[in-house]
Amino acid sequence: MNIKAYFLLLFCSILSIVMVPLWIPAGGITADSISYFRLANDLPHAKWSLFPLGYPLLLKVFHLFTNDFFWSSRILNCLLYTSIALFAYWRKFYFKETVILLTTKIFFFSFFNAISEGLWLAVFYLLIYYLNGFFSGKIKGSSFIIPAACCLIFSFVVRYSSIYIGVAMGLFYLIFYYKQRNEINFWKHDFFKFLLVSGLGIVAYCMFNYFSFGDFMGERYRNAPPTLVWENIIRNIASVFNSFNPILGIKLNGSSTLIVVIELFLGVINISFIYLFYKVWRDYFKNNKGYFHLLLILCGLVYTGFLFVTQFYQGIEELNMRMLAESSFFYFISVIILYYKNLKFEKIIFCLAVISLLFNSLYVLKIPSDYLKRKSEVENSLSHFKDKEYFYDDLVNEGKVVKYKIPLVNKEIEYKHVNQQDGYIDGNILMAKNPKIEWMVEDTVKDKSRVVYASDLTKKKNH
Repeated sequence: MNIKAYFLLLFCSILSIVMVPLWIPAGGITADSISYFRLANDLPHAKWSLFPLGYPLLLKVFHLFTNDFFWSSRILNCLLYTSIALFAYWRKFYFKETVILLTTKIFFFSFFNAISEGLWLAVFYLLIYYLNGFFSGKIKGSSFIIPAACCLIFSFVVRYSSIYIGVAMGLFYLIFYYKQRNEINFWKHDFFKFLLVSGLGIVAYCMFNYFSFGDFMGERYRNAPPTLVWENIIRNIASVFNSFNPILGIKLNGSSTLIVVIELFLGVINISFIYLFYKVWRDYFKNNKGYFHLLLILCGLVYTGFLFVTQFYQGIEELNMRMLAESSFFYFISVIILYYKNLKFEKIIFCLAVISLLFNSLYVLKIPSDYLKRKSEVENSLSHFKDKEYFYDDLVNEGKVVKYKIPLVNKEIEYKHVNQQDGYIDGNILMAKNPKIEWMVEDTVKDKSRVVYASDLTKKKNH
């Protein structure tokens, strides 16, 4: 296909990343976003280590110019997303494949929202460049060891879960050495040196956390493990299957007959993608050692395995598209590169990329809203709440319920979207502007003059 088609697709993708969040009701600001903003606001005097400092540090840098964490996150995400494509074009590193990769669901979700996954994907894309250069023989010695180790270390400083990928790479090296044991020295090989330097850097950051906050990876702040174990296992397995789907990231809550039928239908699509991925990997490994692709697959599988297990011990949220974005990244980049070795699939893959762009943009815009207008209304009322310390959503029981009509079967699904509730949206806007204000789950503060209530914001916006 003509290269111009890829530039057009890239332009449309960047335009989507820039514009779509401005018309999402919550603007891409989540509960975790507020935690990142609060951590960034406290720098250089951070008080806790639930999240590593990499993403908050960059937010802080952009905040120096914007004085607004929402715009800091938007500018950072747009620059990172565009930089990935520019880097691929500049270095002639699978440019077409990279454009396709950027249209997969994990990139849209990560860059629509103010979360650390976008930065992680950009850092690991750079690491993939060095790993590919290493296995192809183009990058050797310190030219590989130092930048690759810096990427892996920084990925840990962005997301603690990167340590699982470090373990996967260590496991891969054992396999690699076993197959090459007559040709290489275990201790002197460049890949071992890369792992050693990376390990030292990760340990150094853990020690920084320990001496600064009293823990290694924020373990003191984890929630209690889930109680509905079997229900979690079933839903987590469904999420693992979905991690192979490059387009659809839909996951419904509920157990009605209609929802179960929809989930089963989506499960069939997910299994179809798993089969396609398995087939392309099987055909490739028949005639190739493929250490680069073996590493990618192993990273994805090991990461999923560790995350699946730790979800039941650390009390992290249920596995979903966001939690498994790292695994999906490894699967997607491997399969896209391999599929492009046979150009007869190019048009099919390009069409799927266009579908992904349209679907994921429209899916989050299913109930569009002028976020900037609402942001302005809430911020204009901030003068009335200068000395407040807490926010409480007293409108939570008045939540909006959206009805979706299912074509052909003449059925409806009622769904209460958390990120479309007035209290949730207004509270996040308030705390994004002033991260010192804390969200209260229960109205337990005795001095009510210190609390901003969601109903107060609604009244001020209407006057």
